[in-house]
Amino acid sequence: MNNGQSLAQRIAQPGKFEKDFIGYLQANDLVVSQSKTIAPVSYYQALSVASASGIVSFFTGTPVQANTNLSDFVRPVAEHAVITGIRIFEGVNATIASTDWVAGANDAGVKNSDITITVNGVKVLDKYPTVDALEGLTTGAVGYIPLAEPIIWAGSTSISIQVDFKGASPAANTNLRFELSGVGLIS
Repeated sequence: MNNGQSLAQRIAQPGKFEKDFIGYLQANDLVVSQSKTIAPVSYYQALSVASASGIVSFFTGTPVQANTNLSDFVRPVAEHAVITGIRIFEGVNATIASTDWVAGANDAGVKNSDITITVNGVKVLDKYPTVDALEGLTTGAVGYIPLAEPIIWAGSTSISIQVDFKGASPAANTNLRFELSGVGLIS
């Protein structure tokens, strides 16, 4: 599946991207409902990580609508998503709702953390060094983790991101936001 197709390629080959996407889902034994629309997706959650020294989990528990664009952290039955990238944002404010988000992170505790992603109880990315997504990149790519192997977030399953601060606490008022982007079937 190539979601990096240019507009010109999509115009020259109408329906190819959609056919490839459906084929990718079916090759992974996922039921595809014809009543769904194929669209770019972006799911996010923001949390305060101020003074955390252990593991903080994103996309778990009961969603707080002011901090996420998801009403549930389990995908609806036939709404599968293929996650192709993850972006990390940091902000410093006493309240998440008032945070000005900046791609990447400057806090030493955040930079030295590791990220683990689990889908329906299975680790799909284990102990990814956060610093790899934060340093040595051009401005447009700061905080972005392009996934060489897309993550399938199938309908009726959960996804979670665990950030392990390994004992190095972020500064007071530090907030993180993780954004999962890709392509999905939506209502």
